[in-house]
Amino acid sequence: PANPSVLSNHDTIEFATGIGLGGDIAFLACRLYGTELVDISDPHNPEHISLARTGVSQSVVYANGFLYVGSWGDKAVVVVDIDDPWDPVIVERLPLDGYGDGVAVYEGHLYAATGQHSRAEPRKKPGDPGYGTGHGLEIYSLIDPSHPQLVSRTKFPPEYHTDSHLWTVRVANDCAFVTDNYNGLFVLDISDPAQPTFVGHHQLPFHVDRDGPYVVSSVSVTEDYILIAGQYTDVHVIAAPGIAS
Repeated sequence: PANPSVLSNHDTIEFATGIGLGGDIAFLACRLYGTELVDISDPHNPEHISLARTGVSQSVVYANGFLYVGSWGDKAVVVVDIDDPWDPVIVERLPLDGYGDGVAVYEGHLYAATGQHSRAEPRKKPGDPGYGTGHGLEIYSLIDPSHPQLVSRTKFPPEYHTDSHLWTVRVANDCAFVTDNYNGLFVLDISDPAQPTFVGHHQLPFHVDRDGPYVVSSVSVTEDYILIAGQYTDVHVIAAPGIAS
């Protein structure tokens, strides 16, 4: 671990913005081109398998034979059956009340982070009902993994900037950790997925030139720390003893 080395490189179809793993397959979110499936059974020689046309694929997670893809401009989570990885089949498109990005699966539920504009009309200028009101976390039951059912929708404060469109969710120890661009990091208690509650919030330092806090782009959770990736400010470490135990 102290001296990692590159085994191989796979030239993705388009910019790769997210990755999921399932067995010997890597699932690569390739923005406008959808989600690429890559055989990694030989890590020295990854090989393209197929492509699922899932829309603007930002993030992807695999669970129990299905892919769940956060689709950006489509404002959706796309569900893909990969029983035959050479012929992935789209079986559902879940409408989100915001642009899609980060997704996670935890204890029978799908978690989807959303952002930017909501589906409300109009949404063209500040003050419009849909302008910047798409930020939040949506939770779906996976009792039927091919057709998830909405359980709850939690909204975050309205916010809209044109220089960053990043929303990520990680789940551990009955908590959802959601990064939301300029809004920072939200922590929600999801022990009851039907009624999430806010238990924490953290924003990066304010920057005068940006007239706002620095952007949070991703998060990782260890047993005792929350690690926040700042889009312009490297990694921030928050002590949180036992947070993921």
